[in-house]
Amino acid sequence: MAYKLLITKNEQVLRELPLTAATTLIGRRQHNDLILDEPTVSGKHAALYLSDGQVTIEDLESTNGTYINGVLISAKKRHELGSGDRVSVGSYRISLHMHEAETWSAESHASTIAVDRFSNPMSQPPEQSAVGSIEILNGINKGRRLTLTKVVTTIGPPGQGVISLTHRLDAYYIKHLEGEQPVTINGQALQSGSTKLNSGDQIYLAGIEMVFKLSPVAG
Repeated sequence: MAYKLLITKNEQVLRELPLTAATTLIGRRQHNDLILDEPTVSGKHAALYLSDGQVTIEDLESTNGTYINGVLISAKKRHELGSGDRVSVGSYRISLHMHEAETWSAESHASTIAVDRFSNPMSQPPEQSAVGSIEILNGINKGRRLTLTKVVTTIGPPGQGVISLTHRLDAYYIKHLEGEQPVTINGQALQSGSTKLNSGDQIYLAGIEMVFKLSPVAG
C-alpha cells in the first residue's frame, strides 16, 4: 500500500500526487515541495513526514495555522494523519488517501509541485485569449491600470480591506481576505468564498472604486 494526496480548493480538484518523500514542505515560497500560491498561506507553512508507513504533519509556526478535519493543531509538533483525514492550509484542502502501489507518471514525480496554476492538473495550459486588468476610478490613483499577470494579486490597504484576484484556467476570481468594511461588486455585497468576475464588473473596496476588464491578447 502507498499514500497519495488529493489537493482541492473551493471544492475543485487541483492536483493528485503520490506521497513518497520522507519530508514534503508546504508553503507559498518557491523552495517548497508543494507550492500553494495564495496570501493566506505562509512562505514556510507546514511539513508532511512519511516514516515506516506512518504520515505526520507539523505546522511550521504559520501565520494562519494548519487544521486537521477542522481542528487547529499546535505548531512545532508532529500530528498523526490517517487515510481520509483532511488538512486545511489557507483555502486549500489536502486529503490523505491510501491506495494500491502503482506506476506514476514523470509529471507526478516532479520534485516541486505548484498548485493553483491550472484547474485541471492533467491538462496543459491553453493559450491565453484575454488578460484581466483593474482600473482605478477615483482618488489620487484615478486612471491607473494594473494588469493581472500573476496567478494571485492582492489589492487594498492592510487593516482596512484586502481582496485577492486569482487567475484560474477558466476565469478570474475575487475573494475578500481581510477588513471589516464590506466589498461590493456592481453594488451588491461580495459573498464569502471566491466569486467569478465578468468584464466590466465594478468593485468597491475601502473607498476605492475600480473596474475589472478583460482585453484580448495581442498577436
